[in-house]
Parts: sequence; C-alpha cells; structure tokens
Amino acid sequence: MGILYALLPAIFWGSIVLISVKLGGNAYQQTLGITLGAFIFSIAAFFIKMPELTPLIFAVSVISGIFWSIGQMNQLSSVAFLGVSKAVPLSTGMQLVSTTLFGVMVFKEWQTMTVILIG
Repeated sequence: MGILYALLPAIFWGSIVLISVKLGGNAYQQTLGITLGAFIFSIAAFFIKMPELTPLIFAVSVISGIFWSIGQMNQLSSVAFLGVSKAVPLSTGMQLVSTTLFGVMVFKEWQTMTVILIG
C-alpha cells in the first residue's frame, strides 16, 4: 500500500498540465486553481501531521511557493504557444535535468569521477 502512496504524486503531477488544459481557462485561472487546490490539501495535511512550523520554515515555504506558482504560470502559458504535445516533454526534460544538476552541485550526490561520467 505504501508504494501506491509513493506513486500518486508522480501520476497526478505528471498529468497536471493535461488536466488543466482539458478543464479550460487561461494560464492565470489554471494556476490559481492549482494553487488553491494545493493550499487546501496542505491545510488538511498540516492538521493530520502537525509538523513543526518555525518562522524560518514558514518564510522558506512562502518563498518556495511564490517561485513554484511563477514557474507553474509560465509552464501553463507555454502550452498556449507550443501545444501540450511539445510543452509537456520540454517541461519534463528540463525538470529532470535541473533537479539532477541541483543534486550534483548543491548536495554533492555524485562523489566519484566514474559516477560523474556515467551520469
């Protein structure tokens, strides 16, 4: 059952652009809907899990959310110009490359030269 919970974000996050385009609206409306949905979900999760919430954690979360919403708005705006079949693969590829590079450069996940060459 745990593996199913782990797969849910990948399944739903991967289809978010497709669902947004199917539901309609402009990029601003789609971003607002996604953001409100995430906010409602986070409130429910907060009361279920009750995590520690310091001012630093709160500030980092707000800043992260601002950048996420800007990125989401740009992604949904690009669909109007490129179409879903071009925008989604580009977006997914850029996310894979950027998260990999971030992990390598910031978290030093690749330690040896062999791992770096293979990566």
